[in-house]
Amino acid sequence: MKEKDGGGFVRTLVAIADGGHSGLLEVRAQPVTTLLYFAAGRLVFAEEGTLGETLGRILLREGKLTPPQYSAIIDRMTAAIFESEQMRFGEAAVALGFLSPQEVNDALGHQVQRKLAGCFQYQQFELGFDRSPEPLRAVAHFPCAVPPLVREGIARHWGPDRCSVVLEPHRAETLRVDAARVGELGLPATSSRFVRQFDGQTLARAMEGDGTLDEVVRLQLLTALVLTRSVVFDRAAPEPSSEERALEPEREAAPLPRSGQPVPEPDAPEPAASEPTASEPPAPEPAATGASARSAAQLLAQRLAARRKEPPRRRSAPPPDLQKQRLLAERSFAEGLRDVRYEAWAAAAKKLRKAAELEPDLVEYELYAAWAEWRADPPSDEKGIERARAHLWDLAEGALKRNRENAFGWHVRAQLAVLEGDEERALKRFRSALRLDPEDREAERWVRLLAGRLKKK
Repeated sequence: MKEKDGGGFVRTLVAIADGGHSGLLEVRAQPVTTLLYFAAGRLVFAEEGTLGETLGRILLREGKLTPPQYSAIIDRMTAAIFESEQMRFGEAAVALGFLSPQEVNDALGHQVQRKLAGCFQYQQFELGFDRSPEPLRAVAHFPCAVPPLVREGIARHWGPDRCSVVLEPHRAETLRVDAARVGELGLPATSSRFVRQFDGQTLARAMEGDGTLDEVVRLQLLTALVLTRSVVFDRAAPEPSSEERALEPEREAAPLPRSGQPVPEPDAPEPAASEPTASEPPAPEPAATGASARSAAQLLAQRLAARRKEPPRRRSAPPPDLQKQRLLAERSFAEGLRDVRYEAWAAAAKKLRKAAELEPDLVEYELYAAWAEWRADPPSDEKGIERARAHLWDLAEGALKRNRENAFGWHVRAQLAVLEGDEERALKRFRSALRLDPEDREAERWVRLLAGRLKKK
């Protein structure tokens, strides 16, 4: 199914959780594909496949590892590869005494949650659900409830405009709070009091608030309540979307089987009319009801049947040569970042360029390399400067398109805004970079400088 605003994606997550379904949800948002694994309605695993969101990077960014420790782990993993032994990052961290097994396990669970939250940044994607049990058997399980992750994803990535799309159709309706479902969201005390205060009042009144919550936080909270069905309305809700209609025959006829349960035969159209397969999402569906929705569901059933005839999906580590190349790239990248912190731009440029050449598909590597080269040897002619700025802008946009929480992408965009003389925009971007990477000292300096300048104007 194709999704355009994110509401259908959230409703799909809630339907999986409420129904206790098991399977693999594929979220395709160009240029990123995320695989979300569910068991009995709980998220248990997630993978995106880009090195920038690996466990090591998350631990480094969160301060659980120091840069020297991170480099030592990469060196240990690289040595193990040369000795024909595959070693995971967590195993190397424990072997070197930097982390305990429990700390690694907790970090892996947190990584799974972050990858689901990252999907909320996208507004256009395709969804496909594979309910066969094979994918679940091939991954580790780090179970976590879905509702708190929905709230976190909306809080991190949804602005007022996206929230309004969900809320406006209900503006004149009266809220009725489902206390049990609200409890599943894990709200802080202030938010819980806000919800109780507006029970029985119109959504419009709740959207106006009482001043206890920031406007954006208030809209995000109300959106999470609506999409997780934590509030109901006295008046009937609007008609479901075409994506939701495509799920209705399956919902009414039979639930998705949980992992380990027998899968219905392909010639049983009603139970199989649930959702598209991960390997081949369907084309966009027209807004349809009745027979046309059932036809769409039957088409999905045929594709699901074809998918089950394929060999089981297998997850395996990359071949040693590819793994070695990735680790060498990451080691060069880590060494380059050390030079960046000391503003040794020429040395950083060489190491970061090596990393980008070893992993040419990683936009983040190329962005760092291009920025270090700019700082080490900036062009002197006007045309060269213009070309370099345009190249950096494109790379930063590409990095942010993959991950809106890429701190360095915001940093580079802020620097380009400074060069263009747009100090207000530069300040906003530096603040975004600093929020995502509190260790960015250069961004911290710029925030102080620009805030002081703008205050005097």
